[in-house]
Amino acid sequence: MQKNIVLVPFGHIDSSIINHLSQELDFAFQIPVKFKETQVVPRVAFNLHRNQYRANIFLEVLANLNLSDRALGLTDVDLYNNRHDYVFGATDPQRKVALVSIIRLNPGFYKMLEDIKTYYSRITKEAIYELGFLFNLSKCPQEDCVMHPVANIVDLDLKSERFCGNCSIKLKEFLGRE
Repeated sequence: MQKNIVLVPFGHIDSSIINHLSQELDFAFQIPVKFKETQVVPRVAFNLHRNQYRANIFLEVLANLNLSDRALGLTDVDLYNNRHDYVFGATDPQRKVALVSIIRLNPGFYKMLEDIKTYYSRITKEAIYELGFLFNLSKCPQEDCVMHPVANIVDLDLKSERFCGNCSIKLKEFLGRE
């Protein structure tokens, strides 16, 4: 079993975000978080007509790094996929890779006052949510659980940064802990 989470930045991700997220992921999953060097944003992922990047290309790049651990990519570019006009993140559980875009998680994106606490909380929630699928968790019906799916930034703000009781049990069982 993979014993670490590897954070893989794409483009410019501030080190304070990486350090904060590392601590939060270590707390949430109770396994070490390691770092890979910054990767170049894949130009082939860019869609000129949309002025956005295809999330699946980032997932392919992550999978092709051939890491022996679960990988979480972080990027500062706007993402979309075939089903949604934009996405906060994406996951490929079979290849054990996940991705989070921080651009739409920043209150400044919505012309709101910069709020570092809200920004970091959103990044944490989305990262734990995407990684949860790599630990055999699924979408949760409990609205306050971090594994509850969201449709927009308001929904994201309403949910917790933590797993509900049921998801915590499932995670511990998956990790072989009691």
